[in-house]
Amino acid sequence: MLQPESERSLGMAGKEQKYDAKYFIKVIIGLIIVWCFGFLPAPEPMTQVGMRLIGIFFGTIWLFSFAGALWPSIMAIIAAGYSGAFPSLSGAITAAFGNTILWQLLILMPICEAISRSGATQKMAAWLLSRSIVKGKPCRIMFALLLGTLLEGILISAMAAMLITFALVATLRDMIGYEKADAWSASTIVTSFIVAFLGGAALPFRGFIAAMVAPFPKMLGYDLNASLFVIASLVIGLLVCVIAPIIMKYVQRVNMDKLAAFDFAGFFNDDSKFNREQKILLGGFIVIIVFFVAQMIVPAKSEIGIVLNGFGANGIFALVAILLSLIITNGKPTIDLPLMMKEGMPWVVFVSVAAMVCITAKFTDDVSGISAWLNVVLGGLVGSMPPALFVFAAVLITVIVTSFFSNLGTAAIMLTAILPLCGTMGIEPSAMTCAIVLGSYLAVLSPGGSGACPVLFSNENVSYASIYKNAIPLLLVFTVLSSAMVLLVSFVA
Repeated sequence: MLQPESERSLGMAGKEQKYDAKYFIKVIIGLIIVWCFGFLPAPEPMTQVGMRLIGIFFGTIWLFSFAGALWPSIMAIIAAGYSGAFPSLSGAITAAFGNTILWQLLILMPICEAISRSGATQKMAAWLLSRSIVKGKPCRIMFALLLGTLLEGILISAMAAMLITFALVATLRDMIGYEKADAWSASTIVTSFIVAFLGGAALPFRGFIAAMVAPFPKMLGYDLNASLFVIASLVIGLLVCVIAPIIMKYVQRVNMDKLAAFDFAGFFNDDSKFNREQKILLGGFIVIIVFFVAQMIVPAKSEIGIVLNGFGANGIFALVAILLSLIITNGKPTIDLPLMMKEGMPWVVFVSVAAMVCITAKFTDDVSGISAWLNVVLGGLVGSMPPALFVFAAVLITVIVTSFFSNLGTAAIMLTAILPLCGTMGIEPSAMTCAIVLGSYLAVLSPGGSGACPVLFSNENVSYASIYKNAIPLLLVFTVLSSAMVLLVSFVA
């Protein structure tokens, strides 16, 4: 079974940990950051509580990178309980685990695991590539391939989508007649990596995306518009899937003649036919997407809108899970919830998300003064910027920084700094959150950008030069698209 993407981002992707002197030296460094950073003097208007929380946050992320996520997360909750941010340790535990985000994670992850085990996503990729509408059209073929990757990222995880597509590209490369590390292979590998992580970040209820958006209600006084987040993510992802093949063919001048001549329908043969279980599981996910679209379209103050918004993501996830448990396929429930909870639920990630929710929620609280300090630091810098430049700069900084820093840390700091300024700028906060979160997931410019980056940089089809050649134009495309999305939504709203 593929390891969950968020576990890989916590330093669990690659090699077995050696518990030697070097390991314990790094542990000691992490413990010092967690427990001693708060003794440093706090810059005004940040408080000493804020300094302690910053130490806990970055020390925990440091420990995540090599020591796994479980014991550092448990320690982080204990440290937060004694930081002064909460009345007691019990208060920190309640804040960590008493959040609806964890309910959504608890329900959604087993559904995604069931879809993964059914083989539905592989069938989906085969089905897309074998359609007659893409036959002989290289840009359409590439769009179909990338669309399959995007959907796999949404339905399973970014890491799973990346690995599935990398394996498919290697197979197609040999079958079609391309060479290792040639222009098509390199461009497709890099592009599919970016698309996979756009898909993996499209749902604000899963893995560490949930922790990234957790402080939103505290900062703004109302809940994140999840429907807007999901729909905007899908639109941006689809547009990248459309634009990327055009860049490959007309800007990068990648030779796609062999791709156009290949018989995909014959290659996949019967692999593109869905069975009953796969259809039902994908149907359940479609119901969730339709629900979010309905929330966007139906007026919020209408009777139907009030019902939809009251039910929300918490209700629709639970309803779909219940229905899939009641529908019988081949003499058994379509989704075996107890089994999926036992084997498909990444409990280490669950505890880690709880810890990050506990800590980052206090970033915007007066008790820490972190948000107020960031406003003072950034206020003079961005206060005179026009909204369009402000949005573009925020997204671009996120995309650059995340390649050299934790994606969770990048998103947490950027959102804490940016969201309080959205009101004065006339920018829609949920749209801005979507752009920052997606951007924080696109760590592609350095091997240490995320747990997945070593997999990309060590792939036989790419070199450092080909990664930068293909990634930088797509990152700029993403920055422009996401900035335009934020400005358009802000204008309409």
